Amino acid sequence: MNFPTNLEDWVEWTKRWWGAVAPIPRDQNPVLDVNGNNFMNFNQPYLNEGVVFLFGNRGGSDIRNISVTNGTVFFFPYVNYIATASTIGGGNVSTIGGGNTGASNFISLEDEARIDIDNCTSNVSYSGGITEWGRRWVSTPLFNLDWIAPPAFGSSTSQQGQIQTVPGVSDGVWAFTNELNGKAGDRLSIAISSSHQDIFQKEESATNGRARRHQWNSTITYNISIR
Repeated sequence: MNFPTNLEDWVEWTKRWWGAVAPIPRDQNPVLDVNGNNFMNFNQPYLNEGVVFLFGNRGGSDIRNISVTNGTVFFFPYVNYIATASTIGGGNVSTIGGGNTGASNFISLEDEARIDIDNCTSNVSYSGGITEWGRRWVSTPLFNLDWIAPPAFGSSTSQQGQIQTVPGVSDGVWAFTNELNGKAGDRLSIAISSSHQDIFQKEESATNGRARRHQWNSTITYNISIR
């Protein structure tokens, strides 16, 4: 595994993670995975580089039982968010938190992504010999990704199953583990927890003055066996 040596490398891995998960339908999406089945059916796109993606959830507690090969490196978010738009400066803006609003009501997609991450708390614990290689706060520039409708993370039900290419901005804290160095049958775990308490996000409308708030508590435990 060639670990990232600069911010641009971290940004590229962040974009790869979103590019892998955004087109997956809800019933197969590893973000909406309560036991690890979606993870095990997910076609990890960078196995040839030794990297396996892990995923958060939409709140609550999930235990995911998975198996990987020795030498695997995990890449995952402590906490993350993405703001996407069908067009910049016009049209509708969709966010992972659900809901659409005119893009003219946003200062920018960058602000939309940054505000939601502010004041989040997150923690990751490891057991069984897994160690963290490094972590970094990554704020991406604008990039395009293929997004399935309805998105696995939002509430839209229109244009079900269609893929559209949309620009977006991601913000969050990401981590790489060191390569697993064990033997077949070893059992390890990674527990990812985060919380976001009722943070004012933005005015949804200049006329009605409603404000959307996000609040969640999330814990995902990966019970990992080496095969």
